[in-house]
Parts: sequence; structure tokens; C-alpha cells
Amino acid sequence: MKQQSKLLKVMSILMIIFGILGTIGTFASTFLMQTVMQNPQMQAAYEAAGVPQISNGLYVVSILVAVMEVIAGIVGVMYRSKKSVLIAGSIWVVLILANLIWSMTITGFQFTFIFSLIFPILYFWGWYQSN
Repeated sequence: MKQQSKLLKVMSILMIIFGILGTIGTFASTFLMQTVMQNPQMQAAYEAAGVPQISNGLYVVSILVAVMEVIAGIVGVMYRSKKSVLIAGSIWVVLILANLIWSMTITGFQFTFIFSLIFPILYFWGWYQSN
């Protein structure tokens, strides 16, 4: 009998919530930055502060991560099979790692990047506890 662990269910629900918020936030950030960077004074202020300009590719990867987080959360809540949860979670983790590597090449390593690995670790621990 398939039995989902409570940790997997809780993490999946949180992933759905945060994934939806992440998708909305990334879309808003994309459009806001495009508007802000059209102003020459803002471009000069960003350059003077040494803030690198974020590429559109990073926004695309961020949206993919957030959407895949929602999908992995839905798969975790539905829990049809342990294999489906593993596949969805693995794709999500690969996208997270790609996003982290890309972000590190732009801004360098920041300690807060480690926090983005907490949800995948708890998700897979919940997957491991499930039967």
C-alpha cells in the first residue's frame, strides 16, 4: 500500500504555495527591471554601485524553477508512486542547481544560496520516509 509521509505532504503544500509566489514575483521582477533599466539615470546608478545587470536567461531559469516547484509539489501531494515523486523532485533540483550556478557566476557565492537547498533536502527526506 502506498503511504505518503507527513513531511512529504507538508513540504509539497509549501512548495506549491512558494512556487506560485515565486512565479508571480519573478514575472513582476522581470517587467519591473525592464522598465527601470530603460531610465538612463537608473542604469548609471546601477553601474556606479557595481550591481551587475541580470540577463533575461536568468529570469527564464528562475521561472522554470518556480513552475517546476509547483509541479513537484502537486506530484508530491497526489503521491501516485514513489518513482514519480523522485523524477519530479530530481528535475526540480537540477533546475535549482543550474539557477544557483548561474547566479554564482554573476554575483559570486552568497551564504543565502544555501537556503535554497533546504526545501529539496526536506522534500527528498519526506520521499525517503514514504512507502
